[in-house]
Amino acid sequence: MHDYITRLSSLSRLNKVVVQLILDAILIAVSFVLAMGVRLESLRFLADPAYAFVILTVTVVTLVVFWFGDLYRILTRFLTGHVLISIGIGAVASATVLYLTCLAFGVFLPRSVPVMHAAFVFLTVGGLRFTARHILRSTNHASKRPVIIYGAGEAGLQLLTALSHGREYLPVALVDDDEKLHNMMVGGLRVVEGKQIHRLIQKTGAKEVLLAMPSIKRTRRREIACKFRHSLFAFC
Repeated sequence: MHDYITRLSSLSRLNKVVVQLILDAILIAVSFVLAMGVRLESLRFLADPAYAFVILTVTVVTLVVFWFGDLYRILTRFLTGHVLISIGIGAVASATVLYLTCLAFGVFLPRSVPVMHAAFVFLTVGGLRFTARHILRSTNHASKRPVIIYGAGEAGLQLLTALSHGREYLPVALVDDDEKLHNMMVGGLRVVEGKQIHRLIQKTGAKEVLLAMPSIKRTRRREIACKFRHSLFAFC
C-alpha cells in the first residue's frame, strides 16, 4: 500500500485525476453492493441485470457531483477537513439518485439502503484520501529536518501549519512559557514548558529552535536566546 501510493504521487496531475476517478467509481459501486448485501444478507440481487443499470447511473452521477464539487482539484497532500464537505455532498447526491433511479424503474430497494449507501460512500471515498495523505506525509517526513517551535500562540500555529506543508522542516515539539497552554494539544503537538527544551533537543534530534513570538520585545527575545544559548535559534 505504501509503495503503491508513493508511485502514484510521481504521476502527472492528469493521471492522478484519472486514478482517483477509477478508484472512486469502484468505491461507489462497492458501497451500493455492501449496503444491499448488509440489508438483504445476500448478494443474490446481483443476478438481476436491472441493478447493473442502477449501479452505473449512481456511479456516473456521483462522480459528476464530485467533479463539480472540486474534489479532484484538491491536492491529496494538502487535504483538510473541508474536503469532507465535498464528499458529504456527493454521498447525499449519490443516495438521492439511487432512490430516484430505483423508484423510476421499479427496482426493489429497501428504505434503509440509500442511507447506508451514503454512509459507505462517505467513509470509503474520504477514508482513502486521508489514508493516502497520511502515507504521503509520513514519506516526506523522513527527509525533513526536525525543528522545535518556541511559542504556541497564533503565530506558532501558523508557523507549524506552514512548516508541516513544506519540504524542509518537520515540527517535532511546541514550547511555551504560558502555564495555561502546558500539556494542551496544538496542531497535533503537545505544548511543553520552556525548561524542557534541552530534553526535547536530545530526544528529537532537533538542532534548530524557531521563535514564533512576534509580539514580545527585543530584550525578551535576547533573554530567551541567551537562556538556551546552546541551541540554535531563528526568530520568526
